[in-house]
Amino acid sequence: MKRLWYLVLALSLGLNAGLLWVHFHDRSEYERRGPRRAQAGEHGRRSDSRDPEVGKAMVERHLTRLQKELELTPEQRTAIAAIWEQNLPAIRTTRERLRGLRSEMRDGLAAAEIDSVALRVLARQAAAAQVELDSLTAGTMLAEAHHLQPEQRRRYAEIMPWVSPGRMLDGRPGRPRDQGR
Repeated sequence: MKRLWYLVLALSLGLNAGLLWVHFHDRSEYERRGPRRAQAGEHGRRSDSRDPEVGKAMVERHLTRLQKELELTPEQRTAIAAIWEQNLPAIRTTRERLRGLRSEMRDGLAAAEIDSVALRVLARQAAAAQVELDSLTAGTMLAEAHHLQPEQRRRYAEIMPWVSPGRMLDGRPGRPRDQGR
């Protein structure tokens, strides 16, 4: 019985030492990367997504990509541009709220004293904002699909993020589905 307690004690000490190392290692990583990320914006981009010109540029890249991939008619391009003009403000607002919540969570995790209750509330709010953002994006994509012909919709389904993680909605490359598996 005594050996079992020594084993449990050794295991507990090992786990605690590991947790301390991870805690301090991650904190120093955050302190090293945090200010640069805050300065550059999330994902290292220096653009301000609240700037209407940034949103317009993203929509233009998306429309150019759809034009190239799907051979849109001028009417289809105009209809899809109108969808984005209508939905982009809500998407942008939700994305900014989500970024703010994630920033608060990072700050809370890096604080000297961790407030678990507040972090859980922030995590729930961030999850709800992510669901809202996903819903807005999916609704926009479905509205786009309504303006496409059947063959265009088939191709659209192949190139959109919910089917092909190889490309993001704004045309940025990602990891193609068939690589890395």
